[in-house]
Parts: sequence; structure tokens; C-alpha cells
Amino acid sequence: MKNITSFGLLILVASMALGGMTSNVSAQDDTTGLLKIAKRAQEQIHNQISADSSDKVKRLFEEGTQEVNALEIALRSDNTVLQRNIFFPL
Repeated sequence: MKNITSFGLLILVASMALGGMTSNVSAQDDTTGLLKIAKRAQEQIHNQISADSSDKVKRLFEEGTQEVNALEIALRSDNTVLQRNIFFPL
């Protein structure tokens, strides 16, 4: 019985030690990559919107298109204040 308890505690400690190890994750700092992702998503959504789609869906798509265009302009002009306002609106 003592061996089983010791073995169980060893497994518990080992799983806690291994579970505590985490890998470092960092966000991509390249904003042009984000623009590419946004443009691809925009194309996919455009392909899925049909004439039967509601006006609300079409309006939201147009708003999103304007945001993507604003992001592209901000990246071209290297305007970090505008980029920050697009990514983190107040």
C-alpha cells in the first residue's frame, strides 16, 4: 500500500512539474501580415455575400471594407497614431 501511495504521489508531482512548464508565445509584430489576413478574409466574405443577403450584412461588410482600407492607408503612410486607433479604437 505504501508503494502505491508513493507511486501516486510521484505521478502527481511529475504531472504538476510538467504541467507548470509553458512555452513563450509572442504576437506577430508585422502589421502588414495582419493586413494580408484582413484582405483575404474580406475576399472570402465578399464571395459569400449574395444578393439575398440582408441589408445589415451588406452594411457591416462595407464598414469592414472601410476599416481595411483605412488600415492600408495608415500602413502606407507609416502613421502609427492612425494604426493604433484602428487596432485599438476608443
